[in-house]
Amino acid sequence: MSIHPHVKAQVTMTFSTAIRAMMFCAVISRYFGVSQAQAPEFKAETRLVLVDVVASDQNDQPILGLKADDFKVFEDGKAQHIRFFDPHNVTTQAQTKQFLRQLPPHVYTNVPEEDPGVIRTIVLFDTLNTPTADQAYARLEMVKFLKLLPKGQSVALFTLGKRLRMVHGFGGTSDDLLAAAEKITLEPSPLVTTDAQRQDNFDQLARIDNALGRGPSGFTDSIRQFLAENEASDNDMRVRMTVEALEVLAHGVSGYPGRKNLLWLSAAFPFSLGPNPDLPDKIRSMRNYGSVLRSSAAELAAERISVYPIDVRGLMEGGTSITGSGESSLGYTSEGIPQFSAVIDRQNTESFNTRTTMNEIASQTGGKAFYNTNGLQEAMRRSIERGASYYTLAYAPQNDVWDGKFRRLEVKVSRSAKLLYRHGYFAVADQGSRSEEEIKQMLLTAVQPGTLDSTMMPFVVQVLPPEKPTDPVRVQYVIDPRQVLFKETPDSVKHAVIDLVTVAWDDKDHDAGHTSDTLEAALSPETFQRVSQTGIRAHQELVLKPGSYHLRIGVMDRTNQNIGTVDVPITVASAETAAK
Repeated sequence: MSIHPHVKAQVTMTFSTAIRAMMFCAVISRYFGVSQAQAPEFKAETRLVLVDVVASDQNDQPILGLKADDFKVFEDGKAQHIRFFDPHNVTTQAQTKQFLRQLPPHVYTNVPEEDPGVIRTIVLFDTLNTPTADQAYARLEMVKFLKLLPKGQSVALFTLGKRLRMVHGFGGTSDDLLAAAEKITLEPSPLVTTDAQRQDNFDQLARIDNALGRGPSGFTDSIRQFLAENEASDNDMRVRMTVEALEVLAHGVSGYPGRKNLLWLSAAFPFSLGPNPDLPDKIRSMRNYGSVLRSSAAELAAERISVYPIDVRGLMEGGTSITGSGESSLGYTSEGIPQFSAVIDRQNTESFNTRTTMNEIASQTGGKAFYNTNGLQEAMRRSIERGASYYTLAYAPQNDVWDGKFRRLEVKVSRSAKLLYRHGYFAVADQGSRSEEEIKQMLLTAVQPGTLDSTMMPFVVQVLPPEKPTDPVRVQYVIDPRQVLFKETPDSVKHAVIDLVTVAWDDKDHDAGHTSDTLEAALSPETFQRVSQTGIRAHQELVLKPGSYHLRIGVMDRTNQNIGTVDVPITVASAETAAK
């Protein structure tokens, strides 16, 4: 009996698909622990507060061997019962293993590898809040630091410019990380006003007044007021963009176990802008971002991210610059004489505000700030070493009212020690107050190119390229049901809403095609038990033109707004290539 070539091709494809499906199931079993024989899990939730504590002696050496009884935890002054205690001691120099995930062809997952012996470090190269002149030095020091990093370190590298972009994820080799760092380019920030720019603006105004033979006029005062308010508006935008980027970063690494160190290489990040005595309206350009920054720090701390802000400007010297004509960059006396002290006061105030911000974020997350030093490499090295050995404490708060208020934490230890830990958290209830549009925007933001895989919603995905150019790319999802928040109705039916989106980005980060779907599940007890054993399955198809793309695939539980994403490279062959 002969087989028609077209039929034979179908048989071969079906057999190949079956083999891939078997490998896919094996991956699902490995990463989710799901099998046909496994009974569904039902959990009674108790909210625990995790506190990672770094204990060091007077020489900044880690204190090892502490027991649970050596610690006491207080929330708003009240002692709490420690329910969980776990010491972590990792020697950075001993990490020589290269952590490369091995998956079958066409199978991808955002489920992090569980390896408690890994120190996970995030390096954030911040160009949004850093003048270009300081970026060059910071980039040079960062590359030198990465060259000396012991092999096997789990480091993710990000840049923050017009948006947050992942340059290198936690996987890969040290050589890949270094190559990615060396390709980082400097990006002038349109929202940072430097002293040189201020001086140029005000010197031009001074020359106008001098040419008119008088001191500051009402016209130039109005211009000064405008420039100050414009700078304050830029600062507003800078803070908003930075906070949003930190939120995306926190969600992205939430699924990775253990404490994460965030080395934030930055400069002029404002905590507040005080009144300006040299302007007609002294308070109109005032700002205070304290509450916004504390909220952002609390969110980072909740995801066990300890922030180590590093001021890349190095040693800061006092004083100000003067033009050749003797004109100051800011301020006049009533006789029209330049007020040099006003410039110095402003620079000192800005420096104080920047350091206040750095110390505040470090304190609230259990990290440490480094500033007024030219030893950037040393600051980065010490940041990693400080986070290598720590103790995890967990307790169920006696105060079970989740009213969104800030609760202060204090940790004490039985011996003399310097402790680093987060100093509080916001007792926020489950999410649910966001609008429909805000929820959609969260997922759209997560599937932008160059972002770290989000891990709050774990899933495995099989992506099969088309057999022919006219065929679609097939995307097969299996979502971990244990991370989905089901709502049960009186008839015992469990409901969930899950959004799925696949976007194909080309080599210029243009949207080459996308598809989205919403699963509205209403599961009977029998179906829910089966889904608990096999995972939540879904399927999408996307037709693409011949070319190379990277798919950004995202999953979001609409109820708890947890997001998972994964990046998948794919090539669609042309008809000529496919024929060969």
